[in-house]
Amino acid sequence: MDFIKELGVLALGSRLKRLLERMNGDISRFYRTLGVGFEARWFPIIRLLGERSPLPITGIADALGLTHPAVNKLVALLARAGLVASATDERDRRRRLVELTKKGRVTHEMLQPVWEDMRGTLSALHEEPGCSFLASLEHLEDELAGRSLFRRLTANSRERLMAGVEIVDFRPELKKHFERLNKAWLKKQFGVERHDKRVLSDPEATIIAGGGKVFFARVGDSVAGTCALIRHEGGIWELAKLAVDEGARGRFVGTRLALSAIEGARMAGAESVLIETSPTDERALAFFESMGFARIGSNPLPARYTRERVTMELKL
Repeated sequence: MDFIKELGVLALGSRLKRLLERMNGDISRFYRTLGVGFEARWFPIIRLLGERSPLPITGIADALGLTHPAVNKLVALLARAGLVASATDERDRRRRLVELTKKGRVTHEMLQPVWEDMRGTLSALHEEPGCSFLASLEHLEDELAGRSLFRRLTANSRERLMAGVEIVDFRPELKKHFERLNKAWLKKQFGVERHDKRVLSDPEATIIAGGGKVFFARVGDSVAGTCALIRHEGGIWELAKLAVDEGARGRFVGTRLALSAIEGARMAGAESVLIETSPTDERALAFFESMGFARIGSNPLPARYTRERVTMELKL
């Protein structure tokens, strides 16, 4: 039962507030997956200042139809985030002028394609049903309840973001990145064990010589991630040593790497691919489950580590 819906026009404000909270929550969550410290409610001011900076508080309030106190509160939050700065207007010392900082300008520029993705996603949501506002609102609420705005934004941006990730095979000059990225992740999560050191220091002997592969993900001029496809005795294939630079999180680098390794196993005639991961790393578990991996009870992989592990399998 949805009592707010039953109240109809009497609860229109409450429905709009509820919808706004749902949408802003999904949009802010989407920004976080891109690795951007940005909130949905900051968008109007950042976009306005990106086009008409600097502006006084009253100018921002008038342009956005907000109250002076509401703008003051948002500007204070943006200043704490390092995105805006304010100074006294030399022509009228009673006024404060607000403008984007260097970080704010970089963020504004970086988010332009993201906002275009959002424009397309949101436009598609209210192209129909084209009847009364309440019916349109109910349609919008039902659509978002069935498939969240976060999921829609992610799906719409996924192709663009993944297209910016180039996967390349192992080359000797890239070897240092295999060790660098994995050690950074291991030190943060578990600690580097003896077997880790042996594999990371010599992937040619420990992985490639046995028929495996090492992949690297390039974003622009940077190596942003790596992973390995390891061939074990008995026709067992393992996706391992998947590590992504923290600065590249949210760009589907891990997804592109995993898909490349899975395709490599398929081309080699593998019937399935195994992975080992921490049973307490919810983010990793959710990622591999989204790729189609499922937990298995027995572990056919050789024992190599002292850290706690769970084994998952993807049937090809």
